[in-house]
Amino acid sequence: MPLIAILLDAIALGGYFVQDGNRTHSIFVAGFVVEVVITVLLLVMTFACRGPHRQQHDYNLKGWRYMTLRYAIIIFSLVVNAVLLFLYFLNLKNGGSAVLFR
Repeated sequence: MPLIAILLDAIALGGYFVQDGNRTHSIFVAGFVVEVVITVLLLVMTFACRGPHRQQHDYNLKGWRYMTLRYAIIIFSLVVNAVLLFLYFLNLKNGGSAVLFR
């Protein structure tokens, strides 16, 4: 699943570069739709991950345990794509390119 999350991030990055090269409203809407799909897929992956979410340690940190690297990659990807989805929404709502694109 972390490999799928990284692949989805690469697709989102490619979509960003396509939008940066072609600045039309239809491309921005298509990029927004792609970002919505990617964010929903990452949200589903976050809750569907069946691997260990926490690492096992010999010491007790009073309830605080670290995430595994695999689960952290999925969570980080979800957070970054959710922030980008919000920025895409602001870009479409504003009608200008002040938020994401210069």
